Amino acid sequence: MIQDVALGSTVDALSQFGIDKVYTPHIIQESLSAGWGPHAVRVSFEDSAKKQTISFSGAVSSVSFGSEQYEWKNDASNSHADPDGPPVRTLVSESRQRIFLLPMASITVLRGDLERAADAQR
Repeated sequence: MIQDVALGSTVDALSQFGIDKVYTPHIIQESLSAGWGPHAVRVSFEDSAKKQTISFSGAVSSVSFGSEQYEWKNDASNSHADPDGPPVRTLVSESRQRIFLLPMASITVLRGDLERAADAQR
């Protein structure tokens, strides 16, 4: 299955009555299996001028607002996300190979210090 087809890349062009016809339970399940779930990522920053890659150093704060924090209100052309809770705040401890889990359908902000160039060489 090609993901951009499975995810409905033309969703903005659908009429208010077409959403429920396109996004059937079967299509939603196929979309989830194609990668709409949570994503595990490793974050690094590449400095091409210095030819080095660095990552976070120390604890990293994470703030996520995802599908667990809102309820979708289906109201034809007035459909919208209705917040159902505050963003989730976590502190991710130190680890050189740390992986961040980004929740499904979320906006996530990661904040932390970057390692120094000398630390990146180790």
